[in-house]
Amino acid sequence: MAVHQYALKINQHPGHPSFETIFEPKLQAAFLNRANLSWTFGVKIRSLVDNYNFPIDKIIQDVAKPPPWQIPSVRCDFSLGKLSKESTPPNVFLVEYYHHIQQYRNYTFIFTDGSKTANGVGCSYILGPSNIGIPLPGCCSIYTAELYAIKLALEAVSERTDRRILLLSDSLSSLQAIQSMSCDNVLIWQILCLMYRIQQSGKMLSFLWIPSHVSIAGNEKADTVAKSSANSDTPSVLKVPWSDLKPLVREHTLTQWQSEWSNSAPCKMLEIKPLVRPWKHTNLNCRLHEVYLTRLRIGHCYDTHFHLFHGQDPIECVHCGVTRSVKHVLVECQSLANLRQHFFGFSPGAVKNLQHYIGEDPIEIKQLIAFLNHINFRVIYRV
Repeated sequence: MAVHQYALKINQHPGHPSFETIFEPKLQAAFLNRANLSWTFGVKIRSLVDNYNFPIDKIIQDVAKPPPWQIPSVRCDFSLGKLSKESTPPNVFLVEYYHHIQQYRNYTFIFTDGSKTANGVGCSYILGPSNIGIPLPGCCSIYTAELYAIKLALEAVSERTDRRILLLSDSLSSLQAIQSMSCDNVLIWQILCLMYRIQQSGKMLSFLWIPSHVSIAGNEKADTVAKSSANSDTPSVLKVPWSDLKPLVREHTLTQWQSEWSNSAPCKMLEIKPLVRPWKHTNLNCRLHEVYLTRLRIGHCYDTHFHLFHGQDPIECVHCGVTRSVKHVLVECQSLANLRQHFFGFSPGAVKNLQHYIGEDPIEIKQLIAFLNHINFRVIYRV
């Protein structure tokens, strides 16, 4: 997964020394046709990218960062953020908004918004009577959609004669990133370059954060247009930062991993954990209990492995004559069926597997330890 992400990141920077090696590997056909040759890094990446069908053509190319003297001054007004969005009624926010914008009476207002739905991604800006909506690639994040809305709005502003512009956005993270000017996002630097051009033309540009969904007319209209663009069937010609493809890399990697895991030879861990994903939190407050559960899951307990340290034969079940194991004790041994029913409350004849005991949703650990202690099955060495 890290290899794919590295390749996508380099794809955004054509001037990187590794770009040609990765995306234009030499003698690729020779390596692919001869199985005895170890592939170079570039051939491996090229093959992986092609097999996954990653839309690397959708990655936006990096831009040269402006020199310090060309970085514009950013005026962001976060005054409305002093009110808590969770505890402040919408009508209070609305009153505060109308009171606050009195200081911007001579400004041209431009509202921006981004939207991500089940059908797609879109962004919009509202400038006077113009309601502009733009569809974006489906892999686009909502953060990128908000930045694109701001960028496209600034491009429109740069062509107008308005002298004072107030850009209103409900994306706090976008405005904070623009203000900090310390982000490596290529869209942030494109926005800063646009701002520099606008300010050099003698215009005054300010940003105002506004809360969403509090009946601010311009914001509601921008939200409607953005959602309409997201649901549009029109293909997008815009590109996205490489980081927006990281979820796609993760999805493809986990899908392939899951396929290989599911089709692998049967083993005890496959029975316990059939899905490739992080373990659920057990919420156990006792480290000893965590150790018990982990040892049982991996099948390495004192009673199953201590013979290796003493050069002895494995312990056999006195009733079944087979090697004593975690699975045998918890599932297979018929002589323990009544005890399992007593400790765990299983109905007679109920078929259980290791997942019921030590899988994603294990039974109560104290019940499990009590059962193992009762049958004298030692999970860890205790003096």
